[in-house]
Amino acid sequence: METHSIRRVLERDGNAVDYPLAFHVASDHRATDAAEKTGLAEELEGLVQPYGPKLVELFCRHVQPSFPILHKQSFEDLYQRDRTSIDCALLAAIYLLSLRWWSYDPELSVRPTLDPKNIKALFRRAVDISYHRPRLSSVQAMLLYLQCQPEDPLNPDHTYAWGLTCQALAISQCLGLHLDPSQWSISPLEKNVRKRLSWALFMQDRWTALAYGRPVHIQADDWAVPELTKVDFSDCLNDRLDGDSWSTKGHTQYMLMIRLTQILSEILSSFYTVRTSFDQDTTVLYRRAQPLLVKLKSWYEDVPEALSISTVYQRKLSFHGKGC
Repeated sequence: METHSIRRVLERDGNAVDYPLAFHVASDHRATDAAEKTGLAEELEGLVQPYGPKLVELFCRHVQPSFPILHKQSFEDLYQRDRTSIDCALLAAIYLLSLRWWSYDPELSVRPTLDPKNIKALFRRAVDISYHRPRLSSVQAMLLYLQCQPEDPLNPDHTYAWGLTCQALAISQCLGLHLDPSQWSISPLEKNVRKRLSWALFMQDRWTALAYGRPVHIQADDWAVPELTKVDFSDCLNDRLDGDSWSTKGHTQYMLMIRLTQILSEILSSFYTVRTSFDQDTTVLYRRAQPLLVKLKSWYEDVPEALSISTVYQRKLSFHGKGC
């Protein structure tokens, strides 16, 4: 059995310099706790049975359009064939996040919701195992879990959430998610997923740093991911609901959120680093804030009416939480 290999994804860099980029790939059988993977998958299905497919449907309908860090079709196909082959941490995170929309399914709404505690405990076990065999699904699992509501909103576990964010960033660097994959010899689908996932990490780093008052971890000098364009969503533009391209609105929202996060990043570096926070001269601070205020105003003006906070969809779930 082959246990190690080299995956070369780039022969030359963008300037045609001989600078190959390769990943060292090791078999899962060599990973720590590899034998526990199957048992966890079966345990997870036992916790959600028979509601797993319904929860996945809720995820694809309410989360995936505006947080497209998965390739929806590939995931659904694999789930239909053999759900136990999906990264257990990823599937547990999807189940957990989908519980928020339990009441939006006619069949589930009349039944008591699942208790998330056991699923969360299983996720934590599974994510520890995935740390020893990192792949894109490991990062996807952590990011989705971090979107879940805390068990006790009045006493959120900031240390764990910040630590999990840092863990996701550490794995992402091992997987090259801080690099531009545009010229790599990989499929267009993987390029798209990598770019969208990279920016999800960037957003998680910035907004969590703001919320918890922590220094950011992604530094501009070590970030080479290009900004997203519509082409980067070409693999997931087939979801149409009620004759309207719901996924397209979600992708627009995703790109707008990235732009807003880039402005936040400038705000953090201008006002909230340890060094810049020492400056308390209001005149200097006001002058420093002016360009950022202009950018925020421009960003707000670019928000389309369909995503405006004042827009309410009749009998539909709006992206900003109104409607239905």
